[in-house]
Amino acid sequence: MFKKFASICLAVLMIFALVGCGKQRRQIIELTLSTEDSEAILAAAGIMLPPVEEAPAAGSTVKWLWDSDPFHNYSEDEIVNTGYFTFHTKYGCDVEWVETTYETKFNDLASLVLTGTSPDFFNAQCNTFIEVFPIPCIKGMFQPIDDYVDYSDPLWSGMKDFADRFCSLNGKHYVICTDLTFGSVCAYNRRVIDK
Repeated sequence: MFKKFASICLAVLMIFALVGCGKQRRQIIELTLSTEDSEAILAAAGIMLPPVEEAPAAGSTVKWLWDSDPFHNYSEDEIVNTGYFTFHTKYGCDVEWVETTYETKFNDLASLVLTGTSPDFFNAQCNTFIEVFPIPCIKGMFQPIDDYVDYSDPLWSGMKDFADRFCSLNGKHYVICTDLTFGSVCAYNRRVIDK
């Protein structure tokens, strides 16, 4: 009888131990950077921000599906993402990270689209999206961005040819091209290289 009782207790203890070993979500660390400093950094890069009252998306949250989160800080020694900081602090917006893995990102996206809970953004790095373009667009996993980005505007002049050639289907664009650098050609982890 004692052996049976001990076996049951041990089995229950193992179940609790295994359940307790689940992957815990990382905790976001709010790092300090003044809004003035953040805006000065962006202004030095030629980015001028509109007043809060002129920003129609102020106070909103967007969903970002990817295998990493470049917006939030999870460690004290990480560099503050000034664009996100201003987006969060000045406009009261947030980015909700929908975590996936590199291997399952397209399957996870398809599942989210089918359940009506699709994310707002998905990373379109050359080594991931461009190589499979236009298949996900034909399958309805992505929507055109022409209502939001006008590639005929001088702001986007440096990206227009690339977007027209590699990111369009039936006259519609599916990628917000912001820059083309060696980082887009050679895939590596910049944080590891910096260390």
